[in-house]
Amino acid sequence: MIQRISLREVVNTVGLAVYMMLAPLGLRKDQAYAIRAKLGVAVDKVSSLSRYKSVTFYVGKKVMIRWVGVRLLILKRKGSPAAGNEMREVTEPRLVVMPVVSEVPADGRVKRSAVTLVSMGYEVLIVAPQTWSREKFRLPSDVPNWGPGISFKLVPNGPDLFAFPDTYYQPLADALMETPAWAYHCHDTHPIAATLIAAAKHNAYCVVDLHELRSENVTYNEVLGEWQPHTAEVRKEYERVERLAVNYADRVITVSNGCAEVFHKKYGKRHIDIIRNIPASYENPGVPELDLRKYTDASSDELVLLYQGGLGRLRLLEYVIEALKFVPKCKFVIRGFGASSEIGKEYLVCAKEHGVEDQVYLMEGTPVDRVVTEMQSADLGICTLSDIAASFRLSLSNKVFEYMAAGLPMIVADYPDMGSFVREHDIGLCFSPRDPRSIASAIRTLLDDREALNRMKKNTTVACRENDSISEWKKLSSIYHEFADMDRRSQVAQ
Repeated sequence: MIQRISLREVVNTVGLAVYMMLAPLGLRKDQAYAIRAKLGVAVDKVSSLSRYKSVTFYVGKKVMIRWVGVRLLILKRKGSPAAGNEMREVTEPRLVVMPVVSEVPADGRVKRSAVTLVSMGYEVLIVAPQTWSREKFRLPSDVPNWGPGISFKLVPNGPDLFAFPDTYYQPLADALMETPAWAYHCHDTHPIAATLIAAAKHNAYCVVDLHELRSENVTYNEVLGEWQPHTAEVRKEYERVERLAVNYADRVITVSNGCAEVFHKKYGKRHIDIIRNIPASYENPGVPELDLRKYTDASSDELVLLYQGGLGRLRLLEYVIEALKFVPKCKFVIRGFGASSEIGKEYLVCAKEHGVEDQVYLMEGTPVDRVVTEMQSADLGICTLSDIAASFRLSLSNKVFEYMAAGLPMIVADYPDMGSFVREHDIGLCFSPRDPRSIASAIRTLLDDREALNRMKKNTTVACRENDSISEWKKLSSIYHEFADMDRRSQVAQ
């Protein structure tokens, strides 16, 4: 499963690891302590890990990430299913382990991936730290019920899970090492290093699904109390881990052409599968429980604008709220988990400052299976996101496809992938995300031109046919069919 590598790559990787282990010896004590403060607790030990068939040196987390490459090279010599290792044993039922660190109950992409694999006859085990509360997502137990064939293994949620550099979380790594699987399907960047090691250890296939450009994202500045683009140090740390995925995973997946192009520029032209975040058919089960037009008491000449998704300052909803003062006949529904918390109060304060408090409505989020259904009673959807990082500007948000599946025309931030998709299918308009007048203009255009609004609403049906979920998620099925074919050829060879 780990790709074949040249002697030069071995020398370069080992040399880098050795250099990083020796470099701290030349630091002044104050410099060493500064590094310790940034990395958290530095680990100075040599562990003889006979179960991994190798010896690994840990000198802080940054060194560990570089050393991962060396471990993979050592473990690769045990054999590779993708290389046709004749000693590989295939057991049934085939288990696919999915490491995740997101709030799993709200992560539609994780569920869509898991359901797709279960439909192919695989069993899926989702391994994750419990970063969510059952109260927030109104769950009867600690984990969601995603149906037969999908189970969960929770690991402790420690304080260092997202402490920089958050690219190797030991409890998650330990859980993966002790869970043999036929394949490991890593979601997003944080579990990459641990997943690759586990896949090498257990001679398993490895898929890495990069949900976003983590190396081109943002970090919260505690001093300033705001999100800022990654510093060079943080960006490089994520790049090292993304490069590991590109170099060693059997298949790499991402969500948009823009993201794939950045990965190609950074790490070379290996094949990257693009699977867009299109809702599955089971996510539109019927009639919405709440009519948003009735809920907002909207008159026939008013529009109900809906934002449904994650909340926070990176969503730029304060600009949408300000835009409402230019469009008095627009009711704005903000629906997302946490709407009744502090962030929701901030939105209400913003609405009062601009004199539009009677136009803004806050609602808690809805289960992932009900998202599309509960959108249907709105008139218009909105998708906006901060422009301070390439990861946001190059995204093709799942909200675009969810609004589309719900039959909603939409207005979206004018970013490359989102903007071109909406224009190509004529399902909405674009706006400048930090310009309230631009947002208001897009809303007013569709408020005044109901013929255009209805045309775009009809076009969502056509766009759904041209971008259907079955065809999109078949791309994932085909990857696993290829793995199964490799196993069959290996068995025949034996």
